[in-house]
Amino acid sequence: MYVKISSLILFCTLISGCATNPEKLQTPVELTCIFIKEPLSTTGLYGPLNVEWTTRLERGPYWSEKIDEKGTFFRGAPGSISIRSPDYPSIPGQPAATDGGFYLPKDPKEPVKIYRYFTTKAVPVEVPSDNVTCNTLAYTKESASHKVSLVSFATAGAVGGATGAIIGKNFSSGNVSYGQAAGAGAAGGAIGGLIVAAIINAEVGKIIDGLPIKESSFMEKLRELGAKREPLKQISLLPASSP
Repeated sequence: MYVKISSLILFCTLISGCATNPEKLQTPVELTCIFIKEPLSTTGLYGPLNVEWTTRLERGPYWSEKIDEKGTFFRGAPGSISIRSPDYPSIPGQPAATDGGFYLPKDPKEPVKIYRYFTTKAVPVEVPSDNVTCNTLAYTKESASHKVSLVSFATAGAVGGATGAIIGKNFSSGNVSYGQAAGAGAAGGAIGGLIVAAIINAEVGKIIDGLPIKESSFMEKLRELGAKREPLKQISLLPASSP
């Protein structure tokens, strides 16, 4: 039992050390969009046992939800990122599909990275319809709160929520939670379970890295698509007139 609890705490510590709070990242002044026409995937061997894992990016528009001093985070629709193995259903402690996208650094010598929003519950995959592209998306920005919402002309309605919004869902912040760890029994006992759950739940909604990309052709494809990024139009939604 001690070993099980210790292992879970070690896992939580590793997550905590690598997690980034999206609320501490900046939102671009102007949003841009990269369209992935067909799903992209890359496979590599990882860990001391050389387990085979495949990372997949679903088709659809990916928009610049966040930036830092070194690059841009391009985020897709819900469940756009998945990491699966023929031997395991998912990475231990995480669902196979999560929210997220890919990070394009400004320096072409730096590697492209996969990023995900940490969650403990399965994320439903919502692949956008064929008529939802970068050309059919626009965004609005509230002057007071700077909240950004995506709007799709293809669906004639709002398709996003706040900063870091994703198609089909609305959020009040960049954080996304699809579920949290149980308390009692999570690690085989009430006290140990509550400690582990508290550590895990503190990281839900934060950004974590995906597996390192090992195929240079996969990174080059994302860089090529990044070079063709398109600006998203900013529009103003007028309030409905009073009767």
